[in-house]
Amino acid sequence: PWQNLDNGTIVDMGGGNGQVIIPIARAYPFLKFVVQDLEGASEQGKHTVAEDTQLKDRIDFMAHDFRQEQPVKDADAYLVCQCITNWSDRDLTSIFQQLIPALKPGARLLICDRKWQALGTDSDVDVLEHRRVDMIVLANTNGRVRTLEEILKVLEMADLRFKFKDLHTVKGSPF
Repeated sequence: PWQNLDNGTIVDMGGGNGQVIIPIARAYPFLKFVVQDLEGASEQGKHTVAEDTQLKDRIDFMAHDFRQEQPVKDADAYLVCQCITNWSDRDLTSIFQQLIPALKPGARLLICDRKWQALGTDSDVDVLEHRRVDMIVLANTNGRVRTLEEILKVLEMADLRFKFKDLHTVKGSPF
């Protein structure tokens, strides 16, 4: 529920060209955003936002590698969307730890990812998709598909102060 963030600031870590944030910013004009990704990843987003009077004062782009300490301090929320699968448990633990110095009391870590169930609980098609994606990310990045319980375990390894608050899904969405 984006409206619960009042006039907050959300940092989209690994946000590319703002493809996730731009539609959210259009729908929630009271929020501000910082989109972070590696140098050069945000050029298209910068161009889109610069030409949009509704967005240009509310979305900033910043070169940042989320494997390094988070430079934006005291934001209301930090978003990681569709990229945790790409990392090993050790690397993902470190990524979450890089956030800790920036977090203010009550800040949220928002994780948007595919809803993976434990194997054996899905249909045959979902099991095949789970295994296909798992093998691809394992081979390419040493990452893996994680269920909610597995994500929570990585957060626990990063810092016991991370607390699970809620799970939100949109009907019909795989995220």
